[in-house]
Amino acid sequence: AQAAIRAAHALDPGNPVALQALGMIALREGRHAEAVEFFRKAAGEGDGPARADLGTALALAGRMAEAEQVLREALAAAPRDAHVWGAWGNLLFRTGRDAEAVEAHRRANALRPGDPNTHLNLGAALASAGRDEEAVLWLAHALAARPDADEARYNLALCLARMGRAAEAEAQLGELLRRNARLGEALGGVLDSERGKSP
Repeated sequence: AQAAIRAAHALDPGNPVALQALGMIALREGRHAEAVEFFRKAAGEGDGPARADLGTALALAGRMAEAEQVLREALAAAPRDAHVWGAWGNLLFRTGRDAEAVEAHRRANALRPGDPNTHLNLGAALASAGRDEEAVLWLAHALAARPDADEARYNLALCLARMGRAAEAEAQLGELLRRNARLGEALGGVLDSERGKSP
């Protein structure tokens, strides 16, 4: 698939679909500066969702002020787009504005209520804000739709540990171990630390 995308880009270097796809590949591979350039060319003066991906790439490249400006523009252009609200919520989350991140992800979830990714993002924001009981509900929704969502399972285990629900937290960690032994081992110490914070 990557070869086909690169071939399409070579034939038509300005094709926004190919540029967007190349940006996604670069983002996935951790080449954030490259992703910024692909998304910038793809977005041009374009719509909110295209600019949301540019904002995400800028944030991952550590260019937070630019990311915030681009995402504010994206929200102004597409105030009812779940993808844009999700990208905005992720920026708020990365910059430690947990309460605002929760509200942004609530908006995304309301606009796309059946999407497990919006459930995951809302659950993670709630967990970061210390609202574990509500976070558990949304993370469980995400896992019901996507059992392979390790990020949701990780956050769920942390919330359960903080709530003193050790057996359930261990069960989630056990599933992480089953899926990815190295990941589960790395998280074991984190879970022990969170369990110590339970009331």
